[in-house]
Amino acid sequence: MAAAVSAAVVLTASAAIIYKASTAPSISSGTEVIAPIEADKDVVKAIDFENTPLTVVVEKINETYNVKVTGLPESPEEYRLSLHYEGTASDLVETINEILGTELTVKNQ
Repeated sequence: MAAAVSAAVVLTASAAIIYKASTAPSISSGTEVIAPIEADKDVVKAIDFENTPLTVVVEKINETYNVKVTGLPESPEEYRLSLHYEGTASDLVETINEILGTELTVKNQ
C-alpha cells in the first residue's frame, strides 16, 4: 500500500513538473539570448617566465591575455622575473608588482 502511495506521489510530482515546463513562456524565433562575454583580463591562463626581462614579460602577458599592460619603470631592462603563474592577467600583474616593486597596470585592448 505504501509503495502505491509513493508511486502516486512521484507521478503527480512528475506531472506537475511537465505541466510547469509546458506552460513556461517561450522565446520568439527573432530573439537571440547572448551570454555576457568575460573580459580577457579576467580569464584564467597559465604562463611561465624563467629569468625573463620585464619588457618580454609584459609582451607575453599582452599576447597571452589579449590585454595592454602599461606602467613600465624607467629602466625595465634592470628587472627580470622567474615565475610560473596560473590566474588572471590582473592578478598576475598585481603579483609582479608585489615581487618587483613596480606599478604596472592592465587594461583590455
